[in-house]
Amino acid sequence: MDYNIKRIYEQYQQTGHDSATRQGWSSAATQQANFKAVLDALQTLQLPLAGLSVHDVGCGFGDFYGVLQAAGGVQSYLGTDIDPHAIAAALLQHPEGDFRTKDVRTPWPADMGDMRRDVVLAMGALAFYRPRVVEETLHRLWADTKVALGFMAWWNLDKTYVYAEHAQALQKVVRRFLREVKPSQVFERIGDFAEKTDALFVVLK
Repeated sequence: MDYNIKRIYEQYQQTGHDSATRQGWSSAATQQANFKAVLDALQTLQLPLAGLSVHDVGCGFGDFYGVLQAAGGVQSYLGTDIDPHAIAAALLQHPEGDFRTKDVRTPWPADMGDMRRDVVLAMGALAFYRPRVVEETLHRLWADTKVALGFMAWWNLDKTYVYAEHAQALQKVVRRFLREVKPSQVFERIGDFAEKTDALFVVLK
């Protein structure tokens, strides 16, 4: 499979017909349903977003920021994405937002101080990285998390699907990560929401 993240998302931006599909979602309805699944999970875990800082990893055009604002906002929001064109689009749509170009695989520069946030969310950012890189990145994001890390990963794909073996490897990576970090609580939702191929995890410190 193709692991060139920038090239993959450049293709989405060229072939997509709306904001959601230009970011790799199968449809706007699917994007919004998955966003709702994340918000529902945080509510189930009794995490009041209005009082928490949020880092939206792989924020794309800032669509989730808009959802958060419509839901009452958060204490503070940071959106990062590997694609500077996506960040430019996010700032155009939400000029008041804090959006920055950053590769999820790289650490924050030391001179930026404490960049940890209460809630770190990676709803699509991990999809196309090699499983080994996903594992390393989960540990990096966990270190950047004060309260809860939420992430989505491909899961239980049909064997005929082009990413089936990749998804099987991701299952092992995620389970190993959860064993190693020993969270206080884990919320799991697998294959029963908008993207049937996805799994959502919210992991508490």
